[in-house]
Amino acid sequence: MSQKQNLTVVDGVVILLFLAAATWFCAGFWFPDPYASHRFGAPLISLLSWTARILTPLISAGILLVYVMVRTGRMSSTHAALMGGSVVVTLAILYPAGSYIYSRKNNVEQRTRYYHPFLQLTPPMPKQTPASTPGVHIFCLGGSTTEYADKKHGGWVGRTEKLLRERTGRKDIIVHNLGRQWFTSLHTLINYETNLRHHKPDLIIVMHAINDLLQNADHSYLSHGAFREDYGHFYGPVTRLILNKGFIGDVFGSIRLWYAKPRETIEAHEFPGLVPFRRNFSTLIDLAQKDGTPIALMTQPTLLKDTMSAEEQKVLHMVAVEAYGPAKKWSYATAARGMKAYNDCTRSLAKARGVTLLDLAQAVPQTLDYFWDDVHYSEKTYTVISEFLAGELLRQNVLEPLLKKAPTDKPNRIP
Repeated sequence: MSQKQNLTVVDGVVILLFLAAATWFCAGFWFPDPYASHRFGAPLISLLSWTARILTPLISAGILLVYVMVRTGRMSSTHAALMGGSVVVTLAILYPAGSYIYSRKNNVEQRTRYYHPFLQLTPPMPKQTPASTPGVHIFCLGGSTTEYADKKHGGWVGRTEKLLRERTGRKDIIVHNLGRQWFTSLHTLINYETNLRHHKPDLIIVMHAINDLLQNADHSYLSHGAFREDYGHFYGPVTRLILNKGFIGDVFGSIRLWYAKPRETIEAHEFPGLVPFRRNFSTLIDLAQKDGTPIALMTQPTLLKDTMSAEEQKVLHMVAVEAYGPAKKWSYATAARGMKAYNDCTRSLAKARGVTLLDLAQAVPQTLDYFWDDVHYSEKTYTVISEFLAGELLRQNVLEPLLKKAPTDKPNRIP
């Protein structure tokens, strides 16, 4: 055992410097990145932040205590070195274990089965086709707001089919859910031409807005380079595949619990993506009309609006994640302006091309009763949408010509 001794002036200086550094380090966990809360969820980030806020002062106090004990002779430097070494060895053992678990969870080979070389995510295919199942086939195209279903797995597509069958007395009406999350108007155009067009549906309903709008946020983490009209700057869902930074880089680089840097808030009033958006829709209309297939353009409902309460802003996810970058972010007002501009573009194009407009954005109230984030629906909204669509398809006489072309006593398509 070393002989006990008093601390020196140098020890006092070291302790003060350590306390200052430890205070600065520990305080950083009181300033987590808001982006992390939106991306990973506030409960998880709060848990991790509070864990760090509690553990870092305790660890700092432990280090300081060991230093004082060694300097005053209450602990030998050998024992202190052994303690430090055991910590290093423990971390050395835990790191590969954590890295292995992380790599298993994020195995690129396993995850690639969800991805498509051109469309980013593999699109769904019709379970029944006009060739295999005679009837009136309605293809619903879009992003996640078309694809997603409620807790009963019905979604607005399935509910619309049920209502149309009930109101027309025709059981051969088949409404297909062919939406896919992340899809933009460009994804849908490519997918329709390559995978769906040859099935010759009786009616196409297409809805896009927010995924195309977010292409304009070329400052975001999901974008790499300036805006391109072919959306080539936006890596979207494949970002985590092609920009894999490994265990440490991905975990600590993504969560950002420590001293978040403030971002510049962008107030945008012009959206260059409206040009390809209109062109993509126009091309889709051209393809449909060339085949004699009726097409209906549908506006997209959203919670985003000019004035939003703090409670409404709190639930926003897409704008708070996909329009966020390391240095810049969109204001919520910018996102609201953008959604209005894209829906207005859909309305004007439908009028200019003489195709059916389903103005769904006007039918869904912009409140938390109907949305759980920027555009995704609460349970009750699926019923509102299906009631609106069934009513509009009948009111605008969209369905009647299709029913006459596909009488119940014979198939409407020849295989």
